[in-house]
Amino acid sequence: MMLQTGTPLWVMWGFGLLTVPAGFWLWHRLGSLKEWWRNPERISEQTAWSMFLAVVALVVLMVCFSA
Repeated sequence: MMLQTGTPLWVMWGFGLLTVPAGFWLWHRLGSLKEWWRNPERISEQTAWSMFLAVVALVVLMVCFSA
C-alpha cells in the first residue's frame, strides 16, 4: 500500500532498521544483545498484558477512525 502511494522502498527499510533494534532495546531495557544473551531479563506479566491491551486499543481506534 505504501509503495502504491509513492513511498520509496529505502524509506521503509530505513524505518525498519531503526525501529526494530530500538524496540528490542526498549523491551529488554539492556541495550546490548550480548548482555541479554548472557542474562535474559524476564518481562513481568503485568507489563505484557498492558502492552497487549495497548495494541488492541490502538487497532480498534485505527479501525474506527480510518477512512
